[in-house]
Amino acid sequence: MMLTMVYSSSRLVYAIGRDGLLPKWFGHVRHQLPNNSLWVVTIIVAVMGGLIPLNQLVNLVNIGTLIAFAFVSIGIIPLRRHEDINNSGFRVPGYPVVPILSFIFCLVFMSQLSKETWLMSGVWFAVGLIIYFTYGYRHGHSTAKQPKQS
Repeated sequence: MMLTMVYSSSRLVYAIGRDGLLPKWFGHVRHQLPNNSLWVVTIIVAVMGGLIPLNQLVNLVNIGTLIAFAFVSIGIIPLRRHEDINNSGFRVPGYPVVPILSFIFCLVFMSQLSKETWLMSGVWFAVGLIIYFTYGYRHGHSTAKQPKQS
């Protein structure tokens, strides 16, 4: 799990840095690798792996993954019918029932996690909000193509 966290999180931090929500330094690529974000994430994961008990670390990863899946599940509903997005070729099986059920199951699984896990998740969320409002809000920009104004 920790190895996959390094791999996936470094790409996430790279993308966030590229979009300006973290310092541009995180968005640099060298030898086709996001080296800066890879090193930072590796150090954070190693420190957390050494200091936090494994069961708490696993629960923290579980709640983070479930929160992400819940957001994706519920986000599919408005995006699937959005007029500005070309959805040809992309189908959601059982739309909108499957995304709604997926969201509900994520909530059910999250409800089984301990209060300590919720507290740690809340702390991480608060840290993320602080970073966003102190840095990302002013420096962020979208890499997506903006629709033409008519």
